[in-house]
Amino acid sequence: MIETNNYYWYGVAAAVYIVTCMMFSAVRAFHNCGTPKERRDYIWPDRKMQVGIYLTALVLLPYVLNPHSEAAWLLMKSYFPCTYYFYCGSLIFCFFGTVKQWKMWKTTNLIAAIITFLAMLPLILHAWIPSGLLTPETIKICNVAVIVVSIIMVVYSGVAMWQVWKWMRLSRVYTRGSCRGQRIYLLQGLHQCQGTFAKISRV
Repeated sequence: MIETNNYYWYGVAAAVYIVTCMMFSAVRAFHNCGTPKERRDYIWPDRKMQVGIYLTALVLLPYVLNPHSEAAWLLMKSYFPCTYYFYCGSLIFCFFGTVKQWKMWKTTNLIAAIITFLAMLPLILHAWIPSGLLTPETIKICNVAVIVVSIIMVVYSGVAMWQVWKWMRLSRVYTRGSCRGQRIYLLQGLHQCQGTFAKISRV
């Protein structure tokens, strides 16, 4: 039996995560079903962005190759809180924005992407450069930046969910109003038919 330490399994878990993201990226890039395939731009207005989001998991390769590295671990533990709330908000806007104003939120999404990228870039370079890049002082600054950006992205994701909830509520009101209008129209038609039938009966 091969004896391994915990770090080995941490690296394996990261590898599984990266492979899973690559599969999602391939599916989003090359596969569509039925109606989505015919109206690809309508249902997924920015599929390239989604493919890019899944591909960014590749930045975690240093941790897969060397889970003992402190620089790789710093990148790994900062990646998820800093990026995943941004991913959540972006994907919500991208999907639910098809029938609403995706273009209106595209600029906001781009700003959020730039903020996230700037927070993660020093940590990515620090993990990928063999000799490292950051000093202990700059690492502390980067940790604070990751926490701040993570909180901002939580708010961003919350705004996305709130906006979608508002869209759904407006859609329900509109649907109910349309159905009510159709019912009134049908009742009016029924009354007209009854009146015509009554006139014919009198004759």
